[in-house]
Amino acid sequence: MLTEAVGERIWVIGCHYTIGLTRRNDTWLLSSSRVRISYEEGGRELEATARQRVTAAA
Repeated sequence: MLTEAVGERIWVIGCHYTIGLTRRNDTWLLSSSRVRISYEEGGRELEATARQRVTAAA
């Protein structure tokens, strides 16, 4: 496992992104996006820690 090899607190997420584009005149515009999570491992609590840090820095 990657989380064991690194020796640090990490959160690994394997995802597949699907992005939809629409052409309007001479410009490409983002019309949709979707993410499908395939797997995750490690410390999911890191998401909450990151949100707290961002809030504290604002």
